[in-house]
Amino acid sequence: MAAPTGRKPGRPRNLGRQTRLALHDRLAPEIPGLIEGMIRQAKLGDSRAIAWCLDRALGPGSLPADG
Repeated sequence: MAAPTGRKPGRPRNLGRQTRLALHDRLAPEIPGLIEGMIRQAKLGDSRAIAWCLDRALGPGSLPADG
């Protein structure tokens, strides 16, 4: 049996690092601390706050419309 890591099953260990790498190039420089805020909300499981952060970071029209 593996040692407990204190994280929810199925979640990546390096969630914060993955978030930083995935969004680093797309963030507007005038929104300081946005990635750190997203990481905090992800750890708390607050998906609505994460969606709001992504919406602010990526802006309108940067993602394709849902089918």
